[in-house]
Amino acid sequence: MEKTFLKVFLLLLAYFQIERVNAQITPQQAIAHLQKGINIGNTLDAPGGETSWGQPLIKPYYFDDYKAAGFTAIRIPVTWERHVDSIAPYAINPEFIARVEQVVDWGLSRGLYIILNCHHEDLIKKDYSPKNVARFEAIWNQIGTRFKDKSDHLLFEILNEPHPLSLANLNDLNKRIFKVIRKSNPTRIIVYAGTEWSSDSELLKADIPKDKYLIANFHCYSPWTWVSGKDKNISWGTPAEKNEIKAIFDRVHNFFAPKGIPVMVNEYGCPAGKLQEWRVLFYKTYVENIRSHGFGSFAWDDGGDFKTYDRTGRKWIGGVQEVITSSSGDQ
Repeated sequence: MEKTFLKVFLLLLAYFQIERVNAQITPQQAIAHLQKGINIGNTLDAPGGETSWGQPLIKPYYFDDYKAAGFTAIRIPVTWERHVDSIAPYAINPEFIARVEQVVDWGLSRGLYIILNCHHEDLIKKDYSPKNVARFEAIWNQIGTRFKDKSDHLLFEILNEPHPLSLANLNDLNKRIFKVIRKSNPTRIIVYAGTEWSSDSELLKADIPKDKYLIANFHCYSPWTWVSGKDKNISWGTPAEKNEIKAIFDRVHNFFAPKGIPVMVNEYGCPAGKLQEWRVLFYKTYVENIRSHGFGSFAWDDGGDFKTYDRTGRKWIGGVQEVITSSSGDQ
């Protein structure tokens, strides 16, 4: 009897040890770690190569500086299509995927959460043909296989700003890529969005994938007429203008909260050319809404117009970093 009890006990112990090792963080748990994020834009997502848009090669010290500044998550945009064979089985250039993995590992090794995506994939966005669908599925199959043993701090984002992909084709693509990723990563969190420029309104139109491990995502640069305007002396931040931002967040929250689906804004920002007073107020307004609605967020930093971090000088500019990493938007 004692031997039988001991045997059962050991089997149960082994089972729970396996479950503990294989435990996957849920989207609801992860979202709390994704509120203070930033992008490394215009680098691995530059179609012509990592430095083709004027940015330096990503260095490991970036992640030291991000962590020291209070960031907890980094989005790494990547454009794959020019590094993939044009004929089946559509192999990714081994040097390129190894470079992407190196950058991802720099972030994960420092305890940061990382989002890895497909960014400027014009082939699938502009021509939803069977060949391009197969090619895109092959890209994600290889990414999934290559990164399947990474920490659950790594999230996959299907496709950035799918313009001009139709809604029907986007819904079909999201469904396909979930199936592809799930073959190698059954519980890794996947981030999806709507079509066009991944706005809040497009997100609400998109089919919600039937999956347990997902996070909904939208981009927000509202009001775009002010953000994109060249006159830096035009002010922003009246109560009415700030309420317009809150209304966007309220609408998305009210749609997804009853469904238990977490939400992130993986691009938002204001150009460095704006007067610092208005730029800081803009980020404060966004961060206040991000925190109050419980959303994840990744400020857009392209090293140029939307720069907050000087990548070569290793310093923060414009008084924005303190706002992004604050608990409520206050510095």
